[in-house]
This record gives sequence, C-alpha cells and structure tokens, in this order.
Amino acid sequence: MNFFRQLGGAILVAGFGAILLSGIGTGGDGRAAELIVSAGADGGALAHAFRWIFGGAACSLAAAFGFLLVMEERPLRERPLGEAPPELVKPVSRANE
Repeated sequence: MNFFRQLGGAILVAGFGAILLSGIGTGGDGRAAELIVSAGADGGALAHAFRWIFGGAACSLAAAFGFLLVMEERPLRERPLGEAPPELVKPVSRANE
C-alpha cells in the first residue's frame, strides 16, 4: 500500500510540473528555470498555470476522498504482531508465595 501511495505522489508531482511548464510556455529547449523567472515578472502566465495546478490538485483530492469512501473497513488488531493470544498462554503458578 505504501508503494502505491509513493508512486501516486510521484506521478502527481510530475504532472503538476508538466502543467506548470506548459502553462508558462516552455518549448522543451531546457530553459525552464529562465522562463519561470521571467514569467514571474508579469505574473499573468504563472497565475494562469497555477490555476490549472490547483484545479488538478482539487480533482486529485476528490478522487482520493472517493477511494477512501469505497475502501473496505477492517477492525484494528487487538494485540501486537507476534504476541500470543490469551487462550494459548499458560498461567504461571507461584508456589513460593
């Protein structure tokens, strides 16, 4: 389960980065950092790109909540893993007391 959570997070971050880079108009020439700095001067391109990023984040959050609602509910374990159940534990006799 942890693997899929990590994988989903990595895919979302890559997707948000792609939305940002396409929103500010990078042409794939490797000058993304320069374009982000220059786009920050007017703010309009970054605002438009981040509008799409926040929309994607809202959709991702809604999908995660939907998956949470349909996930099977299981009870928690009553004892730590490796501990024997009480019916298998023999009582200790204290004859010297």
